[in-house]
Amino acid sequence: MEKYGRYKEANLNWINRVPEHWDVVPNVALFEERSEKGFEYLPLLAVTIKRGVITQKELLEESVKRDSSNEDKTSYKHVCKGDLAYNKMRMWQGAIGVSSYEGIVSPAYIILKPKINIHPKYYHYLFRTSVYAKVSYQNSYGIHDDQLNLRFEDFKRMKSLLPPLVEQQKIVQYLDEKQSEVEKLIKIKNEKVDKLIELKATIIEKYIFGLENEGNTKSGPITGIKSIPSHWEVKRGKYYFKEIDKRSVTGKEELLSVSHINGVVPRSEKKINMFMAESYVGSKLCVPHDIVSNIMWAWAGGIGVSSHSGIVSPSYAVYRMKEDCLFYREYLDMLLRSRAYIAEYNVRSTGIHKSRLRLYSNEFFDIPFIRPPYKDQVEIVNFISEKLAHINILIDSVNNEIAKVKEYFDALVLNMVTGRHKVSEEKGYGQNGN
Repeated sequence: MEKYGRYKEANLNWINRVPEHWDVVPNVALFEERSEKGFEYLPLLAVTIKRGVITQKELLEESVKRDSSNEDKTSYKHVCKGDLAYNKMRMWQGAIGVSSYEGIVSPAYIILKPKINIHPKYYHYLFRTSVYAKVSYQNSYGIHDDQLNLRFEDFKRMKSLLPPLVEQQKIVQYLDEKQSEVEKLIKIKNEKVDKLIELKATIIEKYIFGLENEGNTKSGPITGIKSIPSHWEVKRGKYYFKEIDKRSVTGKEELLSVSHINGVVPRSEKKINMFMAESYVGSKLCVPHDIVSNIMWAWAGGIGVSSHSGIVSPSYAVYRMKEDCLFYREYLDMLLRSRAYIAEYNVRSTGIHKSRLRLYSNEFFDIPFIRPPYKDQVEIVNFISEKLAHINILIDSVNNEIAKVKEYFDALVLNMVTGRHKVSEEKGYGQNGN
């Protein structure tokens, strides 16, 4: 990569030097706050850490998130095309982006309207870098990370880089092209991972439902399970499980989380930043072999069997086996998280619309569960583990490749927007990006 001919001291704690002809200015010289309301007829937008500004419709379609917006949107803020918007409680995590849409966002967001002739997408890239995220963190106020708040009054005093407009345009076009290449590559790799995950699910269900059994069979108890071995037991959940509602007195136990991806795991093992409450007194207690169900996400797979003692959200449901050794923990976890049972939770969850669905305990207890003999459960889990070992290695390998591609692009963005490298003149990008 080419470098600029001459550099100067930036006098910033997040970058030492910048190209000599670049300026360093306070954000107030670049942006003013847009705080227009009364545009509730416009589409709702979301500011995400992963992608910046997207439509709320895209957000809901791409994830299992629920629509948490208010019905009354008269106080929602107006966003114009070319504005930048940031989540003032999550700016330090990269929740900022340029908007390609006219729309509205939550009143909790800050809208940045360019004051001078700049390329907003350049600042989209700059503000989402790891170094600028640290600057945002340092200028945010709050007792805990989950309460940090970057007000516009503080944002406007932060310093940013100001390259000549033509260079902003070149940088943006170059990074847009590279991002397109990276996204195509990641899409291919994600599709490979999805196929491997699909293969895993097929293998798991083949054995946990006894589909490989060549003996006598009987009809499956729920849609999605055609048949099961005739000697396997089937009873409704109320005969196997009871609901537990024991609460933490200190809130000091290990905090657990339940997701559709990993099941029940310690919150500390999750690689994403999440809200942390001031106190966890009153959280629900659970122990190994307890079922933990996020009643609002069970329909999407937010359920699992814990292998840890700890605390979970008081809004979760915790169930415990009525007798020891009814289920082998790993077998029960696979069963509860199988596609057939997740589909059953979906059918039995109640709510006005999908984002409000809840799987209440009375419905969970009414679900018919299959139960092979305990010895068979252990053998099934051991057999599945052997079958999946190679697939898990492949999934980890592809995920590592994806992580490296993302690291490469993040480093490239940082080098380009801070002037460490320049767009090669061989590209021949003109002032209009042609």
